[in-house]
Amino acid sequence: MHRVAITGVGIVTAIGVGVEEFSHALMACKCGAVELQEEFVKPLRSKTAYRIATPMEQLLPTQKAYIDRCSALTLASCWLALNDARLVVTDEVAPNLGICHGTAYGCQDSMLIFWERIMKRGFRYASSIMFTHAYMNTPISLAAIEFNLKGYHCCYSAGMVSGMQAVVGGTMALQRSLSKRLLAGGSEAFSALPFMANYDGGELSPRDEGIEQMRPFDNSRNGWVMGEGACMLLLETEEAALERDADVHAYISGVGIAMSRSVNVDDMADAIYESMAKSLSAAHIEPSEIGWICASANGSPVIDEAEALAILRLYEGRENVPVSSIKAAVGETIGASGPINICAAIASFKTKSIPPTLFSSEPCMDVRIVTGKPMSWDAAKPVLVNCVDKDGMAISVIIAPP
Repeated sequence: MHRVAITGVGIVTAIGVGVEEFSHALMACKCGAVELQEEFVKPLRSKTAYRIATPMEQLLPTQKAYIDRCSALTLASCWLALNDARLVVTDEVAPNLGICHGTAYGCQDSMLIFWERIMKRGFRYASSIMFTHAYMNTPISLAAIEFNLKGYHCCYSAGMVSGMQAVVGGTMALQRSLSKRLLAGGSEAFSALPFMANYDGGELSPRDEGIEQMRPFDNSRNGWVMGEGACMLLLETEEAALERDADVHAYISGVGIAMSRSVNVDDMADAIYESMAKSLSAAHIEPSEIGWICASANGSPVIDEAEALAILRLYEGRENVPVSSIKAAVGETIGASGPINICAAIASFKTKSIPPTLFSSEPCMDVRIVTGKPMSWDAAKPVLVNCVDKDGMAISVIIAPP
């Protein structure tokens, strides 16, 4: 496949805002988990989440009378990405500047406010203004208006792989000449509704027992901890980046997508293996040419074991490469997790360090997990980035150094 350049990064997480702050916090082993103060968590076993402390009004390019938190995170990350890329959106640039955005839950707080008003007072008192802020595609629409994005648009909602689907979709759009450049990524805001849905579904740590903590790949893992965040990447064709003499953070050189037949460990492992193999084939490289794997592992009993099995299979008969998951640092940011993982790969190029997997002291399998502290490397090889949904979809992307 033809490479696509990443020329701008806009990231907002619980450990840092902007690519430089995020990179520094990641390599400093910072953890963004905080104890929740909301009343609804008091009777629950799960009481922590990864929250962004920076006030949204400090991150938005212009002040808004009302905006849902998911939309605010999207606008903030788009703004950061455009600034990082030093791209001024003129009337000449706008028609060929699009956006691909993914979110699993979208504007849940706005939807809750909208329906609470109806349930209390009846349909006559439904707020039309609030309703327009409650769609899944509200963030992408507001971003298009705010930043004058007149090119290719697409909204994705596919659980934990939503943002990564947006990146892959954006990459394909550029390769098919549907646009010269576009913003691609995902955002997810903390909200009581998805928190309770995942808690009731038995996804969140500590599940039935043990301490509440995200421990990717660890034998004692007992679920994941919800996070919020956003990451938008400015993607450009190599020709468009060269045309404006843009600085390139990295290149997308291969993608792979696969779907599991079921959600059991073996079938999930097959899908993850297939997505990784497809991405390597698209990039025309062998597993031995990968520098490290940025894993999707989040403390899930199934996903972590399946991903470990897939990696062992990929490197059967070969020397294992370093593997790390950043989820214990930033939380499970669901629809934003894939793009944030890509940003971790970019951070590893900048710092020549592989971030460690926090809180993993007893790896569940014989995978070469980076733990304890960052691991030095020469940043000369591509990074294989995984993103896996609990319902079975796996996406792998090869991120090559500039």
